[in-house]
Amino acid sequence: MPLNESGAMRFAVRASAMDATMLASLRRAVLATDPNALIGSADSYEVVVSRTMSVERYRTGLIVGVAVLAVVLAGIGVFSVTARVVAGRSREFGVRVALGAERRRLVWDVVGQHVPGSIGGVVLGLVLARAGGRLIAAFLFGVEPADAPTFILVALVMSVLALVATYLPVLRGTRLDPAAVLRPE
Repeated sequence: MPLNESGAMRFAVRASAMDATMLASLRRAVLATDPNALIGSADSYEVVVSRTMSVERYRTGLIVGVAVLAVVLAGIGVFSVTARVVAGRSREFGVRVALGAERRRLVWDVVGQHVPGSIGGVVLGLVLARAGGRLIAAFLFGVEPADAPTFILVALVMSVLALVATYLPVLRGTRLDPAAVLRPE
């Protein structure tokens, strides 16, 4: 019988149910073979597997937690930077509206200017995430390092955040009174 790292002997028994009668029979059989044997616990296969996999589950949970935090922080960063850049152009929006620019057209022009950069950022993020996934593959349990649904979800979330971060400030900028924007400070 195989010995584990502590020198203790372990064995598995296939049974339809592990009840007190079965456990007593096993103890008698072991003691009949070696009267000095110390008999420890008898656990079901599910309990043994659960104990064995607990470290992997912990690591996976930790990685998922860090990944969710990274997505949230990246989302805050994308939203903040994009909104700040667009909000900084509110004077320009006021001038364009005062000169007769159609507000709806102005909104879509500005959103259209920011979409290529957002798409580029999402694509770059996906490429880097794919490469990084290979580095942490050994720590993942029950999850592929290039999990397509996760990649799609994160790409959609970042894209929507970038669009909203562009749309809201430009919409606000076009609603400003052109006279108040053009007035010297």
